Formats: sequence, C-alpha cells, structure tokens
Amino acid sequence: RRAKVLAARGGGDPRQLAAVLASPPVSEDPEGERRRLLAEAYLRLDPPELSKARDELAAYLAVPSRLPAPALARVRLRLGEVHVALNEGEAARSRLTEIGPAADPDVTAGAKLLLARLAAAEDKWGEAVKLFEAAQATPGLPRDQLDTVRYLT
Repeated sequence: RRAKVLAARGGGDPRQLAAVLASPPVSEDPEGERRRLLAEAYLRLDPPELSKARDELAAYLAVPSRLPAPALARVRLRLGEVHVALNEGEAARSRLTEIGPAADPDVTAGAKLLLARLAAAEDKWGEAVKLFEAAQATPGLPRDQLDTVRYLT
C-alpha cells in the first residue's frame, strides 16, 4: 500500500516502486489502480520502459474501471502518448480517437494535437491542419493551455 501511495503522489524511487508494484500480494485486487501506477513508475525510470508502460496501461484499460469518464480519457491520452513515443502510429490513433466528449478540455486538445502530429508525419497535411485548428478551438481550454496549443501549431 505504501508503494501505491508513493506512486500516486509521484514520489519514491521509480525502480523500487516498479519492482514492488509488479509483484502484488496474492490478496490484492488485480483490477485496481496498481497497473496504472506501475505504468507511471515505468515512465519515470531513466530511461523510461515504454513497452512495459504501454502493456500496463493497455491492461488497465481492458477491464471495467471505477474511474469517471474524464479520468479514463486522461489514461487513454497517456497511452496514446506512449504509443507515439514507441512509433506505433496506428495504435496511438486508435486510442486517441477513443477519447470522447466527456474528456476535460486539456485532454481533448492534447489528443487532437497528437493526432495532428501523426497526420503531419504521414504527409496528410489537410487532416493535420483541421486537427490543429480543432485543438485551438476546444471549448473550455484554459488560456495558458490555449497559448501552448497555438505555439505548437
């Protein structure tokens, strides 16, 4: 439990946290938050273990969750980011398009930006421009994040 608390707060040594979280006690619910926290620990390693983080996030999303829709959308965005880092464009696109209207504005804009970058990398400039514009037009996006979106486009 201590490892989960440390991981949730972004503290502790990620290597030690990953080792503890990777082998949970027999009595622990296997479908809880452990997989998501383990993925975050893998991403904090230097260098990050992207494939392990991808596998844990995918397993976490594969089972029903108690998280509200906006929080699940944030996990989908994180998995999309990992897929992009691993040069898995199709998998990233699939996860990012699962992010629906219940997502927070920063998550929606982040997904659109990643999708735009994927489209640009494939020389689909018309699609990329539409996605960049959609990210800028995301309703409810805080001003500081809107400035970031504008800078990136």
